[in-house]
Amino acid sequence: MGCYYIYFDGLLIYFYEGCVFKLAVNKPKTNIAVLLKDSWVLPCLLLVACVGIAFLVAKINIIISPLIILFTIGSAVVSLVFYDFRWGFYGGLILTSIMFYFERVVPFSVPYGVFCDLLFLVAFVAMVLDKKQRTWIEYSTHPITVGYFLLFVYQIFQVFNPNSVSLLGWLASLRSLIFPLILLTAFGIVASTKGIKMLISVWLAIATLAASYAIYQEIFGLTGFEMRWVSSDPIRYGLYFIIGHMRKFSFLSDPSAFGVFMAYSALASFSLMFAPLSTSKRLLLGISFILMFMSMLYSGTRTAYAMVFIGIVFFILISIRKKATFVATFLLVFAFVLIMFGPFYNRYVNRLRSAFRPSEDASMEVRDVKRIRWQPYIWDHPIGGGLNTTGSPGLKFSAGHELAGGWDPDSGYLKIALEQGWIGLALVMIFFLMVMIKGIDNYFNLRDPMMQSINLSFLIPFFAVSIANFTQNAILYKPLFLFVIITYAVLIHIQSLEKNKIKI
Repeated sequence: MGCYYIYFDGLLIYFYEGCVFKLAVNKPKTNIAVLLKDSWVLPCLLLVACVGIAFLVAKINIIISPLIILFTIGSAVVSLVFYDFRWGFYGGLILTSIMFYFERVVPFSVPYGVFCDLLFLVAFVAMVLDKKQRTWIEYSTHPITVGYFLLFVYQIFQVFNPNSVSLLGWLASLRSLIFPLILLTAFGIVASTKGIKMLISVWLAIATLAASYAIYQEIFGLTGFEMRWVSSDPIRYGLYFIIGHMRKFSFLSDPSAFGVFMAYSALASFSLMFAPLSTSKRLLLGISFILMFMSMLYSGTRTAYAMVFIGIVFFILISIRKKATFVATFLLVFAFVLIMFGPFYNRYVNRLRSAFRPSEDASMEVRDVKRIRWQPYIWDHPIGGGLNTTGSPGLKFSAGHELAGGWDPDSGYLKIALEQGWIGLALVMIFFLMVMIKGIDNYFNLRDPMMQSINLSFLIPFFAVSIANFTQNAILYKPLFLFVIITYAVLIHIQSLEKNKIKI
């Protein structure tokens, strides 16, 4: 059997198995794809492109070549994102997670953070132009969304702060204005249960890979380029190499960010283990939880240890009515007592135990001294000293400011209080309280057990990291800050998903 056709003056004539069919069509317009099929067109185009690029490189600068490559790749990526905005969102999410690994491999500086911001920005624009996406419009006036935007409005008005000494710190802070756009884009990502489940899968896949790589680092040691990166800064080496052992950081920025992200993700896995899932999926979640917990220990981040404890306690308190939770509580209490008081000792167990003895922790004592030292300043400056004025960033952007110096506020809340005053701190705490109330209200009003578990898988880690922000600037760690923003979108939207029975 065969089929042949002849195009002649507007007629497309088919010959099929000896029969002739005539089909009248309009005269086709010039088509690039048709032209490229001609044997001479494509080689000529490539020849012109090669000669043109060579001429530009010779006459201007060799930088033209990588710029053209970047433009070509960028155009393809933008086209893909406009085809489906989720490509941009997940691309930014993944790149934010792994960019620090590339920074250690590549010997020159690449603005990966800018690329991430651009991906989220293009994803937001593509979503806005997509007429099918209306979830972000519906929830743009929700109290939590409005509250989140008000935090950034307050940040913008910090330009009038009379206590700041330079506009550079304020200008540098404007980059965080991408956060509200990420929140609006997240509404489109979690517009259906399928979207939320996809998001959770990507999240836990990233976390599991990070945990696995940290375990690899623990067993086989750091690679050559990682060791060179750690050793290139004496201060960094001193913070990472403790008591004859190197703290692990996987492909994230540093051990603290890695440990907190592992604790955050481990709590999500733990919460989902109680969801109505198949045995195989629960087993995978259990394995992920164990890997994350082990790698968290290798990070040596005591704040992360406390996060897991606080998160599990909150999970037990909010879901104690369930039989599975009651049984798990008994086992967890037994395991905790065994770890804390068992007759076995090693560097990981000892460091884990020290997290629950803050009075014996020198680093906690240093944090307490800082907090007490700066309390008078906070009370005397209701709107703070200005953005990017504390510690090392203060030396860079606000040299001469009394908050600037070779120190770190450590606590995210202390940093907010110093830079934005007790008014800014109060706004943040009220906002976090709104999020917690919404998440708890969701749990007791949702009827679908799966929806309840999804709600807890976001609420429990958020509660834990909001506590951890007291001892670390934890909420702004990468990529954790993205999942915190996504949490707002999920908690806002999840009741509507169940009410409207959106199961697509």
